[in-house]
Amino acid sequence: MSRVCAGGRYNVARLKAEQRRSALMQWYMTRARLQARRLGGWVALLVLLTSGCSRADLELADGSRASFADWQGRWIVINYWAEWCAPCREEMPELNALHRAGADHVVVLGVNYDGVQGPELERLIDLFAIEFPLLLADPGPRFNQPLPSVVPTTLIIDPSGALKTVLVGPQSFEDLADAVELPATARPTGPAAPRRVASQPLSA
Repeated sequence: MSRVCAGGRYNVARLKAEQRRSALMQWYMTRARLQARRLGGWVALLVLLTSGCSRADLELADGSRASFADWQGRWIVINYWAEWCAPCREEMPELNALHRAGADHVVVLGVNYDGVQGPELERLIDLFAIEFPLLLADPGPRFNQPLPSVVPTTLIIDPSGALKTVLVGPQSFEDLADAVELPATARPTGPAAPRRVASQPLSA
């Protein structure tokens, strides 16, 4: 009887001690899992933010890369042009003027309609006297826009990143300035600066 009781008391005490150790271990494991989950969440968020902010998925003709996020808060003008398009050549000085006048307000980008790259594109940049950056790939799909059927065509993207309007045909500086709501203080008031034009004739 005594042995049974003693044995019973010993087993009960041992069981309680093991239960306390098990509960304590479970508490530590639960806390460790929560901390790991919290840390993992922050790490995942940090990776997501840094990858999203640093992703430069636009390749420019000068070899650099950029992202539309770099220009958040500014208007974006995307102009499609081609070597065989005489109106495109006529429009280039207007786009150059907008590029110079609205540097803090608007970003002007060009896209060669025929997808020309490399030395041939460099030749066309000089031929058309283009002063603003050129994209090597059509960004139209980002704005649910197919490749234009007419050039020149210009996409106007508002500061929120939404497509505001599509301008077809050559535009004047004032047309472009109005489209991007360029402040009056940024618009030239004196004599227009001499236009940089190409010295070689365009092919028909």
